[in-house]
Amino acid sequence: MIKTITTRLLASLIPLFAIVCLSGYWFVNELIVFQKQVLQLEQVETLNVESGISIIKLAQQLEQQALITDSWKVKYLVKLEPKLAQIKTGYYQLIPGDTLESVFQRIRL
Repeated sequence: MIKTITTRLLASLIPLFAIVCLSGYWFVNELIVFQKQVLQLEQVETLNVESGISIIKLAQQLEQQALITDSWKVKYLVKLEPKLAQIKTGYYQLIPGDTLESVFQRIRL
């Protein structure tokens, strides 16, 4: 009887584990695609990174300006790549065709 219960428990946990793994893979893949999104620019713009601003707040500003979508994903990008959180203040040119990833590379310490 205990062997039957153990077998059934394992049989139900294996698909659950597979679903969790696939969901994690899908989410990380979505973050990679998110980084590679092209900014919605029609002309060159200047981005002002002010002192004390976080990368998350900066992404929210870009979303408010309709340059990117889903800024909430930056929080998880920073968890995967903590170095993204370290940004430099200053003025940066945003050029049509820039990706979010290229902008993050430019403003990173």
